[in-house]
Amino acid sequence: MRRTTAIAIASLFAIGCGDSSGSPHSDAGPGDDGGSIVPDAGGGVSRCGDDVCEGVENADNCCEDCGCGDGETCTEEGCVCIERIDVSYSTDLAAEQPSCDGTTQTFGPECNAAINRYCGGLDCATTGFGPVEHSDDTATVVCLAAEVLLTDFGELASFDAGCTSDNPYSLECNHAIHLLCAADGRATGFGLIENGGDIAVGCTPDANLVDTTYPALSGFHPACDGTPPVPGDNCNAAINRLCQSRGAVSGFGPVDFAGPTVTVACVP
Repeated sequence: MRRTTAIAIASLFAIGCGDSSGSPHSDAGPGDDGGSIVPDAGGGVSRCGDDVCEGVENADNCCEDCGCGDGETCTEEGCVCIERIDVSYSTDLAAEQPSCDGTTQTFGPECNAAINRYCGGLDCATTGFGPVEHSDDTATVVCLAAEVLLTDFGELASFDAGCTSDNPYSLECNHAIHLLCAADGRATGFGLIENGGDIAVGCTPDANLVDTTYPALSGFHPACDGTPPVPGDNCNAAINRLCQSRGAVSGFGPVDFAGPTVTVACVP
């Protein structure tokens, strides 16, 4: 039986996206081109998208001009708690899990746990996934607010019988986690983020499922061609690059597969 251990999903959805470098000063007039208009309580208007945060504009209704909080990214839906971060294996991740030091392990169960713990200590995030890219001592991880669920292999096997303790990092377990999270009302999920005494996964509603193929993924990273191991750092990089090309922060997977089609999750 699983139980929810943390719920911290960003609910900051309004209008606007982009970054913010402007400081408040006089705005352009309502007749000027560009940007969406935000009504002013005093009867005037503020124009979202002109790089000026003023009037009634704020991070909730115009993060394009006003920016977001620490650990958040401005998207079309508003500020979302997700961030792609470059960290050090030898210091940041090894401090959380010594085996994830970039030499003993660069990807796998120890690094999943290290990323989960590292991200859980930052700003608004509750967990994370990756590395979505890595080179030498640098690993790129994705920290986000997600719902962390405790589960077990019996429950995961009820969603995909191929997911067992003998192959916890497999397409079958990715599929089981996806179905588990979807059954709980979330779009999909990732993991295992812990696989010691507790087995934990991360579920997120803020993901878009994208159907693709290994030939398409191999265009982003040649080694992600369907040759085992499929859940691995090569396909992590391919999925990350595919999702970024679609305007997302990053992505994970594959979370489902049928014939030549594989499904990945882009966030947010």
